[in-house]
Amino acid sequence: MRHFLWKGFLAAALLWQTSIFAQTTMSGGRGMLRVQSARTVGPGNFYVCAYVLSYVEKVNSSLAKDHTMNVGFTFGLSNVLELTARLTPYQDIQSGIWGPPGDSEVGVKFHYPFTPDWFGLGLHGLLSIPTGSRHPVPYEPYSSGKLAWALRGLVTLDMRERSPIIPFQVNLNAGYQDNDVKDRYFEDRKDQLLLGAGVKFPVGGSVLYLEYTAEVFVNNPDIPFGKNSMRITPGFKFVGPWNLIYDVALDMSVTDERSRAGYPPYVRDYADWKFIVGVTYPYSLMRYLRREKQLRREKNLKGMEEIRRKRMEAAKELEELRKKLENEKKPKPE
Repeated sequence: MRHFLWKGFLAAALLWQTSIFAQTTMSGGRGMLRVQSARTVGPGNFYVCAYVLSYVEKVNSSLAKDHTMNVGFTFGLSNVLELTARLTPYQDIQSGIWGPPGDSEVGVKFHYPFTPDWFGLGLHGLLSIPTGSRHPVPYEPYSSGKLAWALRGLVTLDMRERSPIIPFQVNLNAGYQDNDVKDRYFEDRKDQLLLGAGVKFPVGGSVLYLEYTAEVFVNNPDIPFGKNSMRITPGFKFVGPWNLIYDVALDMSVTDERSRAGYPPYVRDYADWKFIVGVTYPYSLMRYLRREKQLRREKNLKGMEEIRRKRMEAAKELEELRKKLENEKKPKPE
C-alpha cells in the first residue's frame, strides 16, 4: 500500500511539473484564470481552452440568467514570444432567447530573457475587436464597442524550488487599456487600468489558486475606486481524463454596490458571482518533432550498424582471400 501511495505521489508530482504549471488563462496566454504569467508556454506548444461562465439573479418574479463561453488560444513561438487569442462564441445580452457572439482579442506576449530562474518580467499587448452586438453587456465588465488596445506589464515570482514549506508562484499584472483607438490617448473617460495579482500552489496532483482582478476607470473622477469592476477568484486546476487540464473557479465581486456615485454606462450592475468551468487541451509540436528526430536517429544508427556489419564481413572475406593467396604462393614440396 505504501509503495502504491509513493508511486501515486511521484505521478502527481510529474503532472504538476509538466502540465499544471504550463496552464493558460481563459483568454489565452500562460497564467492562472485571468492573471498572466510573465513566462511563455515555450516554443512549439499550442493550447486551446474552452470556458463557460454562469450567473443567475432574481429580478422581480423571474430569474435573469447570464452565460458566456470563451475560447482561448495560445501558441509559443519561442521562450520569449507567445501569441494569444480569444473568441466569444456565445454571450447572453439579456434580450432574446439565444445569445450572440461577443468581442474578440488578439495579443502577443514578450518575456524578458535575462532574469534569474525564480524571477520573470514580461509585456502583454492586446487588441480588442468589437465583434459583439451589444456594448456594454449586462453583468459584464465595461466594453465600449470600439476597437481598443491594451498593454500590461507582467511580473512572476517563482518560489517552487525556494520555498522551504510549500512551493508557490506569485503573478502580478498592471496595465492600461484605451477603449477607443480613435480618441485622446491617456485622457478619455472610458480608459481603464487593468490590475491583477494571484498566487498558486500545489495540493496533491492539482493546483490551488487565488487571484484578484480589476478594471478601473482612470480618468473618470465621478467613479470612486470601489465602484469599479473588481473580483476575487479562488479556483483549482487538475489533470483529468484524456490528459486534459480541467479548471473550476468562482468569481466573487468586491465592487461596492451600496453607494450611488457615478452614472451609466460606467457604473453598472456587475455580476455578484460567477461559476466558472473550463477545459484545456495541450498539444506540443516540439514533442512530436523530437520523437520524429529520435526515430530518424535510430534509423540512422541502424543503417550505420548495418554498414559496420557489412564492412566487417568484407574485411573478413578479404583476410580469407589474402591467406588463400599466400598459401598458393608458397613453393610446393617436390
